[in-house]
Amino acid sequence: MTTFRWMTLRVFWSLLALIPMAFFVLWLVHEYLLPQSNVLDEAIVAALGFCLFGLAGHFLTREGGRRFDFLHGRGRELLEGNREAEVQEVFFLLQQLLRSGLLSEKKQRGLRRQLLRSYFPFYAEHPERPDFQEQLALALREAVRPEEAYHVLKSHVLRQKTLTLETANLAEELLDHRPEDETLTSFFVEQFLQQKKTHYRAEYFYAKYLAKGGPLTDEILALCLPKVLQHPRRDDFAGWCLVRAFDHAGQRERVRRALYALHQIFQQARRRDALAHHIAGCAGQISSEEKTGWQVVPEKVEKKTAQQWARYWRFQARQWWWDGLSLLRPHQRSLALGFMVVFLLGMIYLTRSFSLSPQSQLTATPSATAPDTTQYFSLQVVALKDKRSTDAAVTLLQRRRLEVYVLEPRSSRGWYRVRVGKYPSTRRARLAADSLKAAGLIEDYFVTNFEGR
Repeated sequence: MTTFRWMTLRVFWSLLALIPMAFFVLWLVHEYLLPQSNVLDEAIVAALGFCLFGLAGHFLTREGGRRFDFLHGRGRELLEGNREAEVQEVFFLLQQLLRSGLLSEKKQRGLRRQLLRSYFPFYAEHPERPDFQEQLALALREAVRPEEAYHVLKSHVLRQKTLTLETANLAEELLDHRPEDETLTSFFVEQFLQQKKTHYRAEYFYAKYLAKGGPLTDEILALCLPKVLQHPRRDDFAGWCLVRAFDHAGQRERVRRALYALHQIFQQARRRDALAHHIAGCAGQISSEEKTGWQVVPEKVEKKTAQQWARYWRFQARQWWWDGLSLLRPHQRSLALGFMVVFLLGMIYLTRSFSLSPQSQLTATPSATAPDTTQYFSLQVVALKDKRSTDAAVTLLQRRRLEVYVLEPRSSRGWYRVRVGKYPSTRRARLAADSLKAAGLIEDYFVTNFEGR
C-alpha cells in the first residue's frame, strides 16, 4: 500500500507539471531551435516526464523529511517533559507520515530505524500496547537494541495469565529469533497441557519441546500420540512424536510402522536435518522381519465427479494467482514505473492523433489521379507585399499542418496572396474556415476561387 501511495503521488505531481512544461519546451524548440521539424516531440515529452518524475520524488521526499524532523523534535521534547498522552499523539502522526508515501523506500527505512532508537525507552515501558509490541518486534528484526527488545518482549509474554493468539504469535517470533531459549517453550507447553490443547499452534510448541526432550514428554505423547497415529502425517511434530514414542511399550507396532513410513518419505525428500537423523537412527533398529510383514494395501481410488474437478481447478487457479502475485511483489516498483512509461507514451500518442485528425479532415487534399474540371474554392487568409514576411506566414501555416499555396503578385507593386485549402463549394469552404478560426489556426479569411496547381 505504501508503494502504491509513493507511486501515485509522484505520477500525479509529475503529470501535473508536465502539461505546462511540455508546452513551453516544445514552443521553445519549434520557435528557435528546430522551426522546421516536429519529429522529436514524443521523445522530448517522454524525457520531460522522466525528469519531472525524478524531481517530484526529490521534492516530496524532502518535504516528508522536513515534516519528520519537526514531529520527531516535538516528540523528544514531550518525552523529556513526561507528557505521555501527547507523545502518543505525536507517535501516531509519525507512523502516518511513514505510511503516507511521501518518503522514498530508502529514506523511510533510515527514518524508521532512527525512530526506533529515539522512542525505544518509551516502547519498553509500555510493552502491553499492541502497537508498541509491533515496534519492539520491528526493533528485534532490524537489530536496533535487539537484546533489550528480546528481553522486554519475553518478560511481557511470561507475565500473561491467559494465552491469546497475539501472545502465541509474539512467542513464535521470539523463538524464531532465538530457538535455543527453552524457557518460552516450557511455559507455553505447560499452559497448553493444562488446557488439553492439540491445535496447530500448540503443536508448534510441542514440537520445539520434543526436539529438546524434557520431563513433560510423556504428557505430550499421552495427549497427542493417538491423534498422530490416527491419520498418517509428514510434519515435524508427528516426526518428533514418533521418535520419542519409539521405545514406549504402548502401541509399539503402530509407532514403528508409522515411523518407518515417515523415514521412507524423508529419504525421498532427501532431508538431512536433526529430525531426519533421529528418524533414520530409529528406523535402523527395525528388523527386516518386521518390514516384510508391513505390506501396504493400495487404497481404492475413486473417480472424481465434475463438481469435484471444478472445485479442484478453482483451487488451482487461486493458487496460481497468489503464486504469481508473490513473484511480482518484489518487482512492484519496476512494474509501476513500466506502467507509468506505457501510460505516458499512450497519452502522447492519443494527443498527437487527436491533434492531427480534425485538421486532416478540414484540409483534406483532393485526389489527383485524373484531371478535374470542377470549380473549387480556397480561403485567402493573408496578403503581404514583403516576400520574407510571406515566407514566414507560409511556414507558420504549414507548421499547423494546413494545405497552403501562394499566388505571386501580378506587378512589382502587387501583393503576395496566401491561401489555404481546396473545397468543392463555398458552403464547405465557409464551414472549414469557421472551424479553423474557432481552433485558432487562422485569424481572418474570405472565400475565393481556387487558383493553385
